[in-house]
Amino acid sequence: MSRPRIPGYRLGPAQPDLGPGDCYEAVAVAGEGGLEGSTAVRVRVVTDLHPTVEFDRLIRELEIGARLGRTSRIGTTDGALWVVYPQGGPTLADLMPGSRVALTAHRDAALAAGEMHQMGTVHRSISPAAITWDGTTGRLTDLGRTRWTGGSSPTGDTGPIGTMTCMAPELLTGGRATPASDVWSLAASLHLCLTGVGAYGELPTGLVAALRTATGRRPRVHRDMPEPLRLLLSRELSADPSRRSPSGTRLAELLETRRILR
Repeated sequence: MSRPRIPGYRLGPAQPDLGPGDCYEAVAVAGEGGLEGSTAVRVRVVTDLHPTVEFDRLIRELEIGARLGRTSRIGTTDGALWVVYPQGGPTLADLMPGSRVALTAHRDAALAAGEMHQMGTVHRSISPAAITWDGTTGRLTDLGRTRWTGGSSPTGDTGPIGTMTCMAPELLTGGRATPASDVWSLAASLHLCLTGVGAYGELPTGLVAALRTATGRRPRVHRDMPEPLRLLLSRELSADPSRRSPSGTRLAELLETRRILR
């Protein structure tokens, strides 16, 4: 299949992606209406516009992104819908970042999660792979699997999703996602970036074995971590959701006020 022609953008190779349609690396062509201040972008092209779970996730991602102040250019060409996203940089999973990068990026991601919590939604799949770093700012991505905190999923998703290493214990056992479960995931993701070890420790490669191991263990914070951060993560990784910060906003505040970022 030939690459579609999107006005203002030169499309590169197609990228592996779980969303609807095809996803491409692309470059905004100078002077042709690309996103301001951005050259490297990501373009999704959807030719099947019938309602599907994947298409609903795309619409949900755009809706949440708009509420977070993220503008994506949208248009149609030859009956296909196309969406242009700015490239937020590599993910933390790709970077293997140092402590300063990981802390700042997770603070920024926590603020974004807090905004989602104020909207009445939860992210549900926070991990290093869902946080990008552009050199100065962390950005929470993968917004298409959000769920309303007070009801069923608008995308049709059911059950736990995301990376098991960063999944709150109540989700592993079939519980409902809440802002507190997002906070657990943020803490677990930060721990993984800083230490290279998940809060559940090393897990078997098989899904069933890993699930059994994770549900049978209590999370442990690395002993060599600085004391203020170790105490904070120990609380946020509590098995009791009521002991954690009630939202991402509060977690971001604690990272600041406890001088962890200074």
